[in-house]
Amino acid sequence: MGFLIFAPDWNQIVSFLTKFFVGLLAIIAIHVWTSFRIKNLIANLGIGLAGIAFAILLNGKGGLTIFLPYSFPIKMLNYVPNPTCFFEDYHIVSLFYFAIIFCLSYWDFTKRFKG
Repeated sequence: MGFLIFAPDWNQIVSFLTKFFVGLLAIIAIHVWTSFRIKNLIANLGIGLAGIAFAILLNGKGGLTIFLPYSFPIKMLNYVPNPTCFFEDYHIVSLFYFAIIFCLSYWDFTKRFKG
């Protein structure tokens, strides 16, 4: 197959992994906050599975998937790099969601913490 002859394109691999992680930041913030609020692991898993199922159902149905954080990793499956900008619009939305939800979860945690 010639795998030892050619070196992988590390810049493209690191770029893709960075963009994929940025797409996951909003989901990570949601689940960190729900883990503080809901102590039941099954409920948090149910929220995640429901979000993924809803994102799969909405995939390709108009432009509403940009507002659903669970659809951002699905958009990365058919990703083609854009040479004009590093982040796509859903990456910016994911960073915005992450900042807002992370600040709200920190405020909620410090308000409820009794230690």
